Amino acid sequence: MALIVLGVLGLMGVCYRVSLRSMTTHMNRLIAAEARISAASVEYADGIQVVKTFGTGGRVLRRFDDAVDEHTRAFAAWVAEVRHSSAASRLFGSEMAVLTVVTAAGLAFVDHGSLAVADLVAFLVVAIGLPNSILPAVTASQGVRKGRMGAADIERLLSRAPLPEPVRPQAPSGHGVEFDRVSFSYDGVTTVVGDVSAICPPGQVTAIVGPSGAGKTTLASLLPRFYDVTDGAIRVGGATPTSPATGVRLGV
Repeated sequence: MALIVLGVLGLMGVCYRVSLRSMTTHMNRLIAAEARISAASVEYADGIQVVKTFGTGGRVLRRFDDAVDEHTRAFAAWVAEVRHSSAASRLFGSEMAVLTVVTAAGLAFVDHGSLAVADLVAFLVVAIGLPNSILPAVTASQGVRKGRMGAADIERLLSRAPLPEPVRPQAPSGHGVEFDRVSFSYDGVTTVVGDVSAICPPGQVTAIVGPSGAGKTTLASLLPRFYDVTDGAIRVGGATPTSPATGVRLGV
């Protein structure tokens, strides 16, 4: 009888492992889709004035719709892959399944004379409570798997090479910002920002306007050196973002 109970729970464990065999891949796809949804939402909320001025609301909303559709497809693909194994794990891990199997097997043993009725009752009392005792461990294993995914992301971040220090550091002599024929490409093929020149004097408000996707956010990302320019130069107080030492650059 003990082997029968353990066999039912073992089937639950096998089905559960099968349902989680590709969890990491699907979770990464869902996280990427959620990031696109968040980015599209923030882009629309932050650029609502630009959207109203230039009438690009449809384009922004299309990006949001595409991100939502990708999230839906990713979730549907995951559900389609694990629906049978997940249902089987829930079935074998339910109290009714354990009760049914133990009762049927126990009655067969009682009829055969190899098991007493009192022993069958004891097995029923213990076996019914086993699934509820195992489910917290199953839930905890999901948390451990998600924690490993987060730790892997942190390891990838920490493994990135630090920015090189300039041989001859140059500190900014002011706070004026100058874009000198700046060009930039994320992939080295498509130019996102091309030949942009502008001067932003200190103490004044300089507005960079344009339709969504024109490169405003990219220009703002180049200034603190989240990316390095492909061509041209950016100067803050006469110094390029690569000129100051790291401590000085962080202080600016």
